[in-house]
Amino acid sequence: MKIKMLSTIIAMVFALILSESNSMSADKNVIWLIKPGFFSGSDFYNGLARVQIDNRRSSSVNLEGKYVDSVFHEGLTSFRENNKVGFKDTKGRVVIKPLYVDAWYFSGGFARAQVMLFDAADWVNKNMDELIALNVRLDQMANASKLKMKGWGFINKEGVFISKPEFSELTDFSEGIAAGKKSDKWCCIDTNGKFITQFDFTLVKPFSEGLAAVYKDKKWGYINKDGKLVIEPEFNGVCNFYMGIAKVHKGNKAGYINRDGKFVIKPKYSSIGDFHDGLAYFNDGGKWGYMNREGKIVIEAVFSRAGNFSEGVAVVEKDGKRWVIDKNGDRMFDIPFVAGSVFSEGLLDIYENGKNGYIDKEGNVVIDPQFDDAGQFKEGVARVKKNGKYGYIVNPLSSGRQEKFLENSGLVIGEVKSISKSEIIVKKNDSAKSIAINDSFCLFSGGKIAVLRQISSDKGEMICEVISGKMQGVRQGLKVYKYKTIETGAIGRQYAEVK
Repeated sequence: MKIKMLSTIIAMVFALILSESNSMSADKNVIWLIKPGFFSGSDFYNGLARVQIDNRRSSSVNLEGKYVDSVFHEGLTSFRENNKVGFKDTKGRVVIKPLYVDAWYFSGGFARAQVMLFDAADWVNKNMDELIALNVRLDQMANASKLKMKGWGFINKEGVFISKPEFSELTDFSEGIAAGKKSDKWCCIDTNGKFITQFDFTLVKPFSEGLAAVYKDKKWGYINKDGKLVIEPEFNGVCNFYMGIAKVHKGNKAGYINRDGKFVIKPKYSSIGDFHDGLAYFNDGGKWGYMNREGKIVIEAVFSRAGNFSEGVAVVEKDGKRWVIDKNGDRMFDIPFVAGSVFSEGLLDIYENGKNGYIDKEGNVVIDPQFDDAGQFKEGVARVKKNGKYGYIVNPLSSGRQEKFLENSGLVIGEVKSISKSEIIVKKNDSAKSIAINDSFCLFSGGKIAVLRQISSDKGEMICEVISGKMQGVRQGLKVYKYKTIETGAIGRQYAEVK
């Protein structure tokens, strides 16, 4: 009896050890930046992620895993007082009084701000003109009455509107031009508040490479920065220009045009993707393949599914099986899991038995499936969900392995030439010919990733700023890699929060 009981105890202890061992194995590469505890969370962007703490509280967190109550943009952060928004500097001094019903962060020296408009005749024809002409602030209009409606406008860093706050909607400035909506029509204004178009359009997209898509008479065309229609509205759907070409739909077919409005890839495909790593997927007869920017098919349309190229590889599917291909279409390795669509920072999310994990670019399982949800790694961190709550994990790949993957994918675009207090000068190589103004870059210093954005560029060099990570330890000669195309407006509005 005693022997049987002892055997049972031993078996139970062994089972417990085995269970703990399996648990440790599953967690061996899980490095928590912030353990699960949030109702929801965004991906990291420019070093910050937005999190919902509970039903009432939200905040931002940084790459050190700490709460950031005041998010600064161009040296200013917004705050609320008596249900109005104002702005403080980095020393906590109020530089713009809380006068606005709503306000967004500063970008390019301006912020979108909303006020209550007064009686239209008094406000628009008299008071607002005086406000602009005399640089009078809104607090000097505090005794005005007859509140009627809300209006958006742009303020500068003195809190002065550059034009009448008469818009029901506003976009951020893009290449020095913003779009404003009034009475269901859109116009375009510059940073002086000057109208470059009237309210002529049903929709307006942001400017990119000097052109903006506009919707008029149920068709899309493009205007230049003088507000002139340079590509007549004739398309059913359009995208922004990127490296001299833009995707358009004519009828139910897709192609690409140049800045003259001429087709460089004829609209004969039911679907075409955006160009990533120089290649775009396309659909021909229900099958997917890849073409280059000249429209030449480089990988034949044989796949039932095809993802964007990222870091030199793409995930494809055929006959119910998935594998990874390189830019020549060569099969690198099979994926015996349901998988995400793109690699990010050397890792791809996978799904097995109801749980998510990650594999690397050699097909090795780096983090065993254990999460209820798993996002892409961005700026060295990924958002994951476990036990019903969201947290953030750190990329477990060493910087050496990540650099190896990037180098093997041909993504080295130059090296650090010199460093100042706030800028990094990059000496470009021949591969840098394939980069555009909205591309971002990365380097590795002290084992951690730093993400760069170019401020200016010429033929041989570009000046960059660090938008995520730290400049500490960055030195001359470090390799710089192409990272991602910057998603404009991804950070959203950021208000001051109290923990």
